[in-house]
Amino acid sequence: MKNRRRHRPVRLLTLALAAITCALAASAQFTVGGVTPVYDSRSNTFLCAIDTARLRNLPATLEIVNSGSDYRVVKIEGVSGTIGASATVTVPDIQYGKTMQLTLQNGISQRTSSLAFTFLPILELTGDFGYEYAEGDVTLTEPGGANSGAMHAKLKWRGASTNTEGKQKRNYHIKFLNEKGKKQDRTFFGLREDNNWLLDACQVDLTRVRNRASTDLWLDFATKPYYYDKEPKALTGVRGRFVEVFLNGEYRGIYCMTEQIDRKQMKLKKYDEDAAAFHGMLWKAKTYTVCVDMWEDKPYNNSQEMWEGYEVKYPDFDDVNPTDYSVLHDAVSFVAKSSQEQFYKGYRDVFDIPVLVDYYLFLDVLGAIDNKFANVYWACYDQASERKITPAVWDLDVTMGIGWAGYMIDPTLDIYAESEGYPSLLWHLNDCTQGEFREMQKKRYTELRQTVFTEKNLARYYTGYTHDLTRCGAAKRDSLRWSGGSDLEGARINVWYDDENLAGWLKTRLGTLDSRYGYGQGIEDNDIAAPEEALRVIVNAGIIRVVDDAIGSDGVINVYDTQGRALYSGRERTITIQHKGVLIVKSGSKVAKVLN
Repeated sequence: MKNRRRHRPVRLLTLALAAITCALAASAQFTVGGVTPVYDSRSNTFLCAIDTARLRNLPATLEIVNSGSDYRVVKIEGVSGTIGASATVTVPDIQYGKTMQLTLQNGISQRTSSLAFTFLPILELTGDFGYEYAEGDVTLTEPGGANSGAMHAKLKWRGASTNTEGKQKRNYHIKFLNEKGKKQDRTFFGLREDNNWLLDACQVDLTRVRNRASTDLWLDFATKPYYYDKEPKALTGVRGRFVEVFLNGEYRGIYCMTEQIDRKQMKLKKYDEDAAAFHGMLWKAKTYTVCVDMWEDKPYNNSQEMWEGYEVKYPDFDDVNPTDYSVLHDAVSFVAKSSQEQFYKGYRDVFDIPVLVDYYLFLDVLGAIDNKFANVYWACYDQASERKITPAVWDLDVTMGIGWAGYMIDPTLDIYAESEGYPSLLWHLNDCTQGEFREMQKKRYTELRQTVFTEKNLARYYTGYTHDLTRCGAAKRDSLRWSGGSDLEGARINVWYDDENLAGWLKTRLGTLDSRYGYGQGIEDNDIAAPEEALRVIVNAGIIRVVDDAIGSDGVINVYDTQGRALYSGRERTITIQHKGVLIVKSGSKVAKVLN
């Protein structure tokens, strides 16, 4: 019996060639599945944004429509077709991550380029941009086929260390404008409607995903700010979407297009222009100073946009000058100057403690060495009614085992140790609250450790993005564009840098923190006696009654939570317990596990 050749399934597409110029360049116009590709002059490649559903359902022919071009033959991956009213070319194996050769030919004249596909949106920037705002155009092509057309805007470079001389892959601040040059609100990807948008170059992270993934994690679990009952849409972080960016016809790689932390994002009370009255306030800790760390209190000047490392963000200093630093200054002064007794008495009135519990745990889990002092926003909802401040997260690319330029951070590192720089606020919270804050942290860590802070759950925030960036080919394109450059001191861009490191790093990190926060050191299920040997108790509405006469020889009854923390120790048979959840009741050799 003869061997039969097994044929690989063929993927096909329809290409409607609307207009072809005499050179295959940026001016060449054609559509793929109804989508116009974007041309990269650097690599001579057309990149086409097509969603997965459309790619799967592209028609079974490559259709060439004669538009008066001099070219009469087209080749895709070496398969030829003649340009005519209804000529077709069969194209094999169309897929993301694969670059196909595209050739247009007329006799001996030939133009060759490449064609590739992505399911990320493509954002084109056109203009000459630098440290100051300059007007230009922004065009968004979504993988569903929608094209925004040229949207007028003003753009500038943004960032601190990422925006210095020698940096190549710049971050951008975009402010959209209407035809009269006034601000124009726009919405993208189902996010908020606003004229202000940011393009995060993910410049210092060779995996490109950390800032986005870490912020997603925060938004998913963090306690809502203290004024949430008044503003249920308030967010203490930004949402965003990965895109592939072109600047003046040249591919610039993976970016994340995001909202920004501002009054609108955090739903702060607006400044009263008629009464010239301050309400909501927002500041950004930009650089490390003794005031940013709250170790010292220094005088402020409301006529300056910066105070000791803090920048006023709302009300905008260009709109309201002088500003008002009093709430922020009072908080810094409170930490720097309070006695233990004063701090304990007033700390809940000055800071949003439930959010701070989450914030410091969050930084600890991520090993966020760059966010302990600076790279955080502080907000006051309405200083006219309550002068309490709450944090918002920002700039989380140096996290989860990766330091600057890609070096690994020791997973056992105590980021809050004295040698690493101890945040003054956290030191006071631990030292001056009679153990309250530390107990809040332990309790919250125990809760999150069983749900959010598991190895599998934490990893999925990162690997989900790395899988997507790899599958659509963006990871390879970005690596080819930026690896070996000056932004990362010659390092190779690799979104899979963590493939072998992340799981091991997380396991060690969480094990280290388990010991630090006392997780898993309580009484385990296998320590509980068999039912016939268990202590007999009755629990009802927070009251435990021991009804067993066979208690320990010393008559002492002990009650613990599942982490082994003592809630009661004494000889009373009727015990009132405020703790909700599983309780362990012990006396002598007998143990009862009950639900309160």
